[in-house]
Amino acid sequence: MEPHAVDLELSELEIYASGIDRFARCPPAGDLGQAWIPARITDAPHDSAVTERAIEQTLKPFRSCYTRGALHRSADGRAAIVARVRADGADGKRPVIENYATCGLPIEVVDCMVAETARLQVEPPASGTRTVVIPAVFAPRNGYEGAVATAHDTYAAAAHVTMDEARPALHACEQRFRPAVQAQGVFALRLDASGRVLSAKVEPWVGRTISGRAPAGWWRSSSLPDRRREARASSRGSPSIRERANVAGVQQPRVVVIPFGVPPASEGLGLGLAALVHGFVLLGGESVALAQLVTQDRPPKEGHDDRPATKPVETFLHPQAWRDLSLRGEAPPGVQMVMTGTFEPPEGGLPGSIRLLAFDPRDGATHARVEAHLDDRGAGRILLEAFEDLCRPLDGDLGVFRDIGDLEWEALESVLRGERCLVHDAQRGGPYDRRAALVHLERAVEDAPSSRFPAGRLAATAIDAVVNGRDDRLTDAALRTLRRAMDGAPGQIDLLEASAALRVRIGDRAGAERDALAAIAIAPDRARLYGILSEARRSSSDLDGAMAAVDRGLHVCGGADPVLLTEQGIVFELRRDAMAARASFERALAANPPFPGAFAHLANIAAQHRDVLLAESLVDRALGWSSPHPDILRQAIQLAFGAEPEGVARASRVLKLGRMLLDQLPNDPWAHLMLGRALAQMGDPTEALVAFRNAERLAPGTNIAAEAVRERLPLEDPETSLELESVMHGAMTAEPADLLPIAARAQRLADARALWIAHYAVGIARRRMGSWDLARRAFEAALALAPDSPDLCLELVDACIALGEGDEALRQANRARAIAGDGPRTLGALAKAEYARANYASAEIWVLRALIHDRQDAANVRLEAQIRAMNETAAPAPASAAPSASGSSFSPLATLQRLLPKNLLKKLR
Repeated sequence: MEPHAVDLELSELEIYASGIDRFARCPPAGDLGQAWIPARITDAPHDSAVTERAIEQTLKPFRSCYTRGALHRSADGRAAIVARVRADGADGKRPVIENYATCGLPIEVVDCMVAETARLQVEPPASGTRTVVIPAVFAPRNGYEGAVATAHDTYAAAAHVTMDEARPALHACEQRFRPAVQAQGVFALRLDASGRVLSAKVEPWVGRTISGRAPAGWWRSSSLPDRRREARASSRGSPSIRERANVAGVQQPRVVVIPFGVPPASEGLGLGLAALVHGFVLLGGESVALAQLVTQDRPPKEGHDDRPATKPVETFLHPQAWRDLSLRGEAPPGVQMVMTGTFEPPEGGLPGSIRLLAFDPRDGATHARVEAHLDDRGAGRILLEAFEDLCRPLDGDLGVFRDIGDLEWEALESVLRGERCLVHDAQRGGPYDRRAALVHLERAVEDAPSSRFPAGRLAATAIDAVVNGRDDRLTDAALRTLRRAMDGAPGQIDLLEASAALRVRIGDRAGAERDALAAIAIAPDRARLYGILSEARRSSSDLDGAMAAVDRGLHVCGGADPVLLTEQGIVFELRRDAMAARASFERALAANPPFPGAFAHLANIAAQHRDVLLAESLVDRALGWSSPHPDILRQAIQLAFGAEPEGVARASRVLKLGRMLLDQLPNDPWAHLMLGRALAQMGDPTEALVAFRNAERLAPGTNIAAEAVRERLPLEDPETSLELESVMHGAMTAEPADLLPIAARAQRLADARALWIAHYAVGIARRRMGSWDLARRAFEAALALAPDSPDLCLELVDACIALGEGDEALRQANRARAIAGDGPRTLGALAKAEYARANYASAEIWVLRALIHDRQDAANVRLEAQIRAMNETAAPAPASAAPSASGSSFSPLATLQRLLPKNLLKKLR
């Protein structure tokens, strides 16, 4: 008879260049117990008494490794580490790790356990060798998942043993092709009854060429904090290094720069110089990770914030110091090169010095060493030459770093202090101090008005401050800084371009057009200037002028610039020429690398017109590109969720896109959230929970974390999840007479599980019942659990207005705007709050700003009519100055211009 067919799926076997491999999940124990561990690991004779002592010595260190490295405390895993000590060994009592087998545990835990085993003191035998086998089993608190034995567990365990024995051959493949490609594959084997392979199919999964990375120098020149890969540290006594996030399957940084040691009077300059290296230098085609070392400066005061005050550490890190950190498990794994040194700036006419060292942390071998003296007048040139000498044998590319070569010391010092202020600060959730960075970089432009680097960095910092700062005062400071710098360095094209772009953003169309035309006169072949000019003109409804600017730019700069083609598509859209717009976006998307703006507009077309074929085509292209821009991957994930039918096929595509996004941004909480959703739909609850907890850990207190809590609830407690969905649906849709029992059910859930969504359901039900005081309490309880949720803040705005508390409503509206930025809902909430406070003039300004974002928003249109009517009642205006909300000529921006002086309009906009 034909033997019964068995479908068996083995766990992923992850192969790492460091040699620390693992099975991603543990195979079933079956009737083999621990026998999935290959026999070749445990077949050597060993002394049981010595083994027991070794187990006792490693119990606490192994538990510490698990606590530090496990992503969640319910993770289970197993390991067996084989150590051997020789009678005549050169290491004395130190054992040599000969082999190991592991499953389920994060790679960092395994690495730490191997390091701890290597530190054991084992009494050597009188002759020959002594083998010590240390087993370790980490059991979850709620028991093993799938612990019920099945008929095929024995076969599955044996198959894992066979797979483990292929590790040497797989390592040979990894070493052969590194660093050309990073890939994974699924091997489907068809076996006969004797185990012979009848046929095999290899389905490649994510293959990514690493050497082709980072062709887009524009983001390196801006050096925004979320583009940087950082290894950071915290310690009380001595500095240590830890990874910011450990994500399975993500390539770890191979090159790390340590903030350079400086004298006490020059504090901050070593971190600034390291930030320059991190932002602009490539070694072997890879960017350099910045190790932020911190040490406790003083203990926290009683009654104050319980976080200890810390300060950055700038130091020369000796190879032995790195080795000590690695043995303690406090250094990121996989690092192949460390760059460190000392930096003494010139002072009082005396020369300074720079000493640089690049070494291999695995064996302490020196890759390159440079020493040079630093003068005031040639500081930038000497520093550049020192790094050129260091990077030349390391296949280094200094990139924009070369532009510091014409700086004297005063300007260079300001640049370094500015870079130090732009380093990501974990406690602030962004750059250390954008405003201070603007001041330092403005001083650098003043000291070196003809130098390209300070002007370019100031321009990029000003744009970042306006786009990501979400602070009107910071926006105003950035614009003032740019204007002063332009007066001192009128020929700097980067400053003119940044000023034009920011003027467009704040609504100063005339100023934007003036700056763009002045920049075009200096650099007529700079394509982005024509795009800014077009945007300034179309924002004032001058579509013919906008198209003329685009056509001129395409003629001067060539007909394939993706920025101009995307702008052309936008103008075609405003002209209601959908076919021409789509053709322009497609041409822009054909650029290399694909242009994110064009992809976003095509995705918007697919969503608006429910064009499933276009949506699937865009997702397919995103999957086929090598390392597309993160914005493209985000749009593709949203398209897949919005346009494709739910199922395994969609989940598989989202899973690939999510991993591609995490490959570039391993600390992106939204990517972890999407990955968790895909894994849950793929039927992998364990890994889905890991992804959801990553999202919570990386974005605590945000909407993303709150959504992650909601997503993992069905995996952890399905009954509660169903009950919560039921009460939430009822709170929003039930008849008013049925709301009281629904609110009571939601309150019981909120009290039992402390879930923000349950409090939210209580608030919705109470609001619909007209019980505004109880609704407010529920929304405040939800906000305490999800403090960065703009939706909860907006609900509180309505509740406070209903209760007659206009000032509190205004505070919550400002809080929602600070979280979510300007938009129809946040600006409309500010208008409602000001209206409730009887500040009708301010309310009209805010509602008009909201209508600029979306003229079709029904709630804001009604609010604008009410506010305008109240203003007309309070102070009648001439008929010509009172636009009609329903008339075709109504323009919110034009109305704002009539209401406000020009300078105040720019500040508010």
